[in-house]
Amino acid sequence: MAVSDAHPEVEMIGVHPVDEAPGPCHLIEMMITAEGFNVSDITQAQEGEPRSNWQVPWDEKVLDDPGERVVANSWDLPSPGEIPDGKTRLVFFFHHLDPSSPLTTPWGEITLPDPTPRPGRLAIIDYEEP
Repeated sequence: MAVSDAHPEVEMIGVHPVDEAPGPCHLIEMMITAEGFNVSDITQAQEGEPRSNWQVPWDEKVLDDPGERVVANSWDLPSPGEIPDGKTRLVFFFHHLDPSSPLTTPWGEITLPDPTPRPGRLAIIDYEEP
């Protein structure tokens, strides 16, 4: 399915604190309908730091449409970290997230919803340290 870069659809589903992480970390869930992209293109600006030092997603996973089952880990994809064209329900860990600042994506800045507890259906996602 070809999707125009000019008309991607990005829906923030949730931002959830990760208590088991050794430092500040959140699990982010998004639904993205767009042309293929690299997950590392999702980041958050850090004032006073070059872009090369900004945080990027960690341990990303593609879920089924209802968000109840992992259908692919990053390394299962044809190219690790490369999300194919079409509709993708994506979850990833993000360290040192500033919930008051937007994420920077290939489609512009995305405002984050207020953090909420992780829903039970995401108990399938285990945190592993980088």
